[in-house]
Amino acid sequence: MTLNIEHWKVKELDGLRIPVDALGSIPEIEYACSNVEDDEEAVWLSAYGLAEGFELSGKWEVESVLVSHLQYWGEFSGTHFDELKGLLRRSTGRLRVKMIWESGDEEILTVDDGEVTVEEAP
Repeated sequence: MTLNIEHWKVKELDGLRIPVDALGSIPEIEYACSNVEDDEEAVWLSAYGLAEGFELSGKWEVESVLVSHLQYWGEFSGTHFDELKGLLRRSTGRLRVKMIWESGDEEILTVDDGEVTVEEAP
């Protein structure tokens, strides 16, 4: 049985961009685009489906998404964790997250220009 992530807390999110084709390459991910009400040039992309608590949204920049919100927890979060890391390996920018697994183990996920590390939390 695969353990799932119970808690996901973003500590740092700085200029994280994920290629749109990377989102499209994972069958479990669905995404949709919509215009932002106060800026008709801006397009918002929202993605979901990888896990119960997977939410990714941000400004669509033609070939990538500038991520402003990322959540990942709940059912299937352990099963699809490798897919999430693969998606983040194609990113640029920085992300740092504290994760708490069902077992109670706490880990820090760090992404720095596509380099993904997971370490035990201090």
